Amino acid sequence: MKRLFLTVLLLTSAFQIEAHASQLTKIIRLDSKDLVQLYFSFDKLPTFKATSDNRRVDLVFADTLLSPTPTLFPPDEEIVKILP
Repeated sequence: MKRLFLTVLLLTSAFQIEAHASQLTKIIRLDSKDLVQLYFSFDKLPTFKATSDNRRVDLVFADTLLSPTPTLFPPDEEIVKILP
């Protein structure tokens, strides 16, 4: 019985899934003539949801924290709002 308990304990500790939130470290913006590209950098891949219509794109990164020293850019006429 002790051997079974120790085996289960070792297996559960060896295969623990990391449940910590992703961390957004920076957002890079690249502009061209009629295109805006955004690149998001994370410490690990987050879960996300994207919705869009003709004029708006919403990206929601679930279980994601903002880095203490993030690299963001200021809003302008094309990117109106960034809500970290």
